[in-house]
Amino acid sequence: MVRRKWVVRWARVAALLIVIAALPGWRPVPAAAAGEAGTFVSLRPARILDTRTGNGATGPVASDSTIHVQVTGRGGVPATGVSAVVLNVTVTDAPRSGYITVYPDDGTPRPTASNLNYPPGDTRANLVTVKLGPTGGIALSNTSGGTAQLVADVAGYFVAGTPSLPGAFASLSPTRVLDTRKNLGATGPVAPNFTIHVQISGEAGVPATGVSAVVLNVTETDAQGSGYVTVYPDQTTQPTASNLNYPKGDTRANLVTVKLGANGKVAMTNNNLGTVQLVADVAGYYLAGTPSAVGSFVSLSPTRVLDTRKNLGATGPVGSNKTVYVQVTTKAQVPAQGVWAVVLNVTVTNAQKSGYVTVFPDQTTKPTASNLNYPAGDTRANLVTVKLGANGKIALTNNSGGTAQLVADVAGYYRSDFHTFSGSGTFVVGTDIVAGTYRTTTNATNCYWERDSGFSRTASDIIANNLTDFHDVVTIEPSDAGFYTESCGWWTTDLSPITSSPTAGFGSGTMIVNTDIAPGLWRAPGGSACYWVRLSGFNADASTILANDYGVTGPTVSIHAGDAGFYSEGCGTWTKIG
Repeated sequence: MVRRKWVVRWARVAALLIVIAALPGWRPVPAAAAGEAGTFVSLRPARILDTRTGNGATGPVASDSTIHVQVTGRGGVPATGVSAVVLNVTVTDAPRSGYITVYPDDGTPRPTASNLNYPPGDTRANLVTVKLGPTGGIALSNTSGGTAQLVADVAGYFVAGTPSLPGAFASLSPTRVLDTRKNLGATGPVAPNFTIHVQISGEAGVPATGVSAVVLNVTETDAQGSGYVTVYPDQTTQPTASNLNYPKGDTRANLVTVKLGANGKVAMTNNNLGTVQLVADVAGYYLAGTPSAVGSFVSLSPTRVLDTRKNLGATGPVGSNKTVYVQVTTKAQVPAQGVWAVVLNVTVTNAQKSGYVTVFPDQTTKPTASNLNYPAGDTRANLVTVKLGANGKIALTNNSGGTAQLVADVAGYYRSDFHTFSGSGTFVVGTDIVAGTYRTTTNATNCYWERDSGFSRTASDIIANNLTDFHDVVTIEPSDAGFYTESCGWWTTDLSPITSSPTAGFGSGTMIVNTDIAPGLWRAPGGSACYWVRLSGFNADASTILANDYGVTGPTVSIHAGDAGFYSEGCGTWTKIG
């Protein structure tokens, strides 16, 4: 094999001023949402509200008061073109019991619905799917006799417009469809080990026909014993899954995404030796049909993909501050390719000490977010919408001083048009892989790749190549015959950000402008090994170099909005200064 560096790479050839125009497959993050109406765009978890620090709103939130939080234009959510968002909302530091209602900030009265119920002094989280108000905001009401601190991490958003495609989501203002305390939807209390059957289609704004699945916030209260609730399509066998775990006497809520039975109903089983009252508020629904569009939802009957108690998916218990990696694609009817994100119900049990679980895409840095908060000895569940790593895996970190057992049941997935591949060797373009712009998912040591015009494995076949220890990006042209890669790990056409935010700073590797990093004036410490280059494209052609230099004395570089990428190595961390 011939390992020949580019004759002119965005590395070290003096006097090279390298370029780049629009390239096939390169998709910068737009100012407005792109995609079909009602389709989902998965995001790296980002914090958009923390009243403890004044992020999004100032706290603590007073008793019986409402805060208004701007969502669009923040946390990766576009400024326009968004109908609804998926948020993980957490309450903490509450001296009295109460509940939180999350709803569109559109000037209408607070609905009769709850998203998150809590006792005094506890820290609790729940996933929320909420429609946005006309200015892109949401309202959160603290219906309690005391103050509370609120935190929210955004996981993705739905594209605005009138949904018409199979698997597209139609958001609704929260509407109660079940309350067994009032015999609404079913008669209560629900008896021990008994199942109720709740009509969803034709109720609470859900159409009578053409609906595949529904999003419900399910709450239990007045439980006469500990147990759990399983929600599943009516007229099907109850699966080995839990949606809502609870002890005697507590009130708890959890978001549920559930496929409808053929009769438009869902079944809810009270797995408990005592009675319980159940409440459900509908937040939206998915259109029926065979989903094919990017971001459309494929609903599944709940299936277990992780149970560390039984060493299913990962070995347990999960150690203190340890991370487990769970394969999701090829499991539980989730296909090997074409999956953007999955919807999972995650449960923690047998926890030695209090803590929280963070769920995030594998091969990415753990975000500053929590999905499931728990005290020692409790069993708790929360719905999670999480993007997959390029390898089809998710990571779950037990942020605790003790061990914990983790369980996860998959409820469905969102489709993507991303292409991924891994391994060492030659891939035939158009047969093994499609042309487009790819990036590596990790900083792989001695990652070598080359674009080839033929398969003689001689230097004359090499169109461009590189050897790097950092994240790299390359455009494989349709005219290329093959692509050779070695020790690079996974390649993906998912060009989502690899930085925590476009302005947060970055280190060595190839960064995509307007996605990983924002245009503007950037500065790095520099050093004897510092080299940087502004790029107009990623096909490794000499013409793609816009400007380059060594930065021994500490470089200051203006990165333009029209640049495609920026490569640096050995310069330290770049900081935005203008």
